[in-house]
Amino acid sequence: MIRLLYNLVLFVLWPLYRLAALFNVSGARAFYESRRTGAAALTRYLQNSTATHPAPIWLHGASVGEIDQALALAREIKSRQPERPILLSAFSMSVRLREIPEVDLFFYLPLDFPGSWRDLQHGQRPIAFITMTWDVFPNLIYRLSKLNIPAFICSASIGAD
Repeated sequence: MIRLLYNLVLFVLWPLYRLAALFNVSGARAFYESRRTGAAALTRYLQNSTATHPAPIWLHGASVGEIDQALALAREIKSRQPERPILLSAFSMSVRLREIPEVDLFFYLPLDFPGSWRDLQHGQRPIAFITMTWDVFPNLIYRLSKLNIPAFICSASIGAD
């Protein structure tokens, strides 16, 4: 029921979002393009991966701090499994996409519409999705579940005491 309400809200907001992108209200056009190119990059990567390569691990961070956490995890994974591909997605436009030695694909996460994730079933699937902190996307998590791809939340904070 909650996922249905979530999708109804997305459906209602979509025309407003597209209008904002059309008129470039507060950088909405750049945000829209980053989501579109992120979806295309992910699809292209998964479809071009072959069975001879290990399946990737997909890490996600909302913003700069979470990306730093994801990179620490990526370095640890690569130290143990150097051949394992790492996908890294970000949500915030404050994150600048760049070349990172430990990461095979760095992209902006597409918007969480139900249809955004249908291409996950084509090509090579990630063996796991790990999001930093509480950045959870119901439609993505639902699709991962349907494809038997485990999803994890990785979060740690150390208090002053």
